[in-house]
Amino acid sequence: MSILLIYIFSNLILKYYICQIFFSYFMDYIVWACKSMHLFSIIVLFGGILFQSGILYPVLKVENLSENNLSIHLEKRFLPFIWSSLWSVFLTGFILKMLSSNFVWFEFKTNWQILILGKEILFLVITFYLIGYNRMYKLLEQEINSENKNQEAISFLFSRMNLFRKINVYLVIIIILISAGV
Repeated sequence: MSILLIYIFSNLILKYYICQIFFSYFMDYIVWACKSMHLFSIIVLFGGILFQSGILYPVLKVENLSENNLSIHLEKRFLPFIWSSLWSVFLTGFILKMLSSNFVWFEFKTNWQILILGKEILFLVITFYLIGYNRMYKLLEQEINSENKNQEAISFLFSRMNLFRKINVYLVIIIILISAGV
């Protein structure tokens, strides 16, 4: 009887340690997958914003194509990438923050916690600017497709979208600098 109890107890301990090892490796995989997806989404989001502001629109401006249907078509193609990347950055960043041993709710004592708070605030500001950018794009699309086009309104919306793009570029650069400190 005692041999049977020892056998059962040793099996339970062995299964417990196997589960602990499996869970540890599984969590390592989750963290790795989240970090990879987070970095890929950041590259797509910020790289797209930087490409659009630094290469695409200056070329369109030189060619006098910045305020026409081509730029509207390019925006229409680009906006879904922005939003999918934005949500992916948000979700994976949230998961990574929750799995971090440095994270404590509403406690900002260490440099890591303060820098993460700064990144989160700037991320929210970028999100609000992208919401405004999306709303301006929809207004611009309606204005360009209307029968009686108001060229002054079209120019204003294009200039406002350009301003929002530039602000987002500056915010992205600040986030990259903050990330170097984390």
